[in-house]
Order: sequence, then C-alpha cells, then structure tokens
Amino acid sequence: MRRVLLALGLAAACTGSDPLLERVRSAEVTIGDLDVARAYALPPFTDAPMPLYLTVTNRGATADTLVAVRGGEGFPAPMMHGSGMGMLDALPVPAGGALRLEPGALHLMFDPPLPPVARGDSIAVTLTFRRAGSVTIWAPVIGYDEVDAVREE
Repeated sequence: MRRVLLALGLAAACTGSDPLLERVRSAEVTIGDLDVARAYALPPFTDAPMPLYLTVTNRGATADTLVAVRGGEGFPAPMMHGSGMGMLDALPVPAGGALRLEPGALHLMFDPPLPPVARGDSIAVTLTFRRAGSVTIWAPVIGYDEVDAVREE
C-alpha cells in the first residue's frame, strides 16, 4: 500500500498535477453575466496583511462594479487596493471585459488580526456587485512559490 501511494505521489509530481492548484485554475462561480475565477490567497507573514486575487469576467453588454467585499467567519472585510497600495471604494468590471486582481496590480487585502491560515486552507469571501448582486466564493491559500503556476495564460 505504501509503495502504491508513493508511486501515485511521484506520478503527480512528474505530471505537475497538484489538486490545489488545479482547483484554483478550474473553479468558477457565475452570477448573472459575471464569472468569478482563479481566486486564491497567499498566507500572511507574521502580523502582516493577507492578499487575495481573482478574475471577474463580464460576458454581458453592460458594465458592472465590485462595490463591497466581505470576509468569511473570523476574517475582517478585505480592502480593495490599487497597484500603488491606495485604497479604492469600488472596482469596475467592463462590459465584455475582465477585472483582474493579481500580484503587483489591483488586489484585495485582509488586514490583521487574522486567524491562522496555511497552504490548502480556503477563505470564504462574499463579493457584491452593483448590478449582479452578491456571491460567495472560496479562495484556496497557495504558496508564494506557486503564483506563476496559477496565473492566466
């Protein structure tokens, strides 16, 4: 049995297939004309904020706006930040376009104090859009060394 599990682990390592990273790449939630995908968080350093990233694609002909974000149980409401770390009140989702929250650009940030999280945990986050309404997503926590593996092509 141990050899079989070791062989399966080696096979997964050789193919680059990691279930957590595959979940980030493939999970998608739809609300109205909006698709929310590629959601993930990075573990915070001691007493540091925790960033959260995702992509919202608007398949519709009318723009929408992300107007509020609420953290799950034990988490504060994350702040919306621009690439220069300035806080924002809302983030536009263009018609026929996408809102990409990614490292070095727009992102969400949970400020401490935070419950302990580690790779493999998931964070519930409720996104509220002006037109589409509210939807709760689950953002897995991945390692800093895995960010490039989940970026959009």
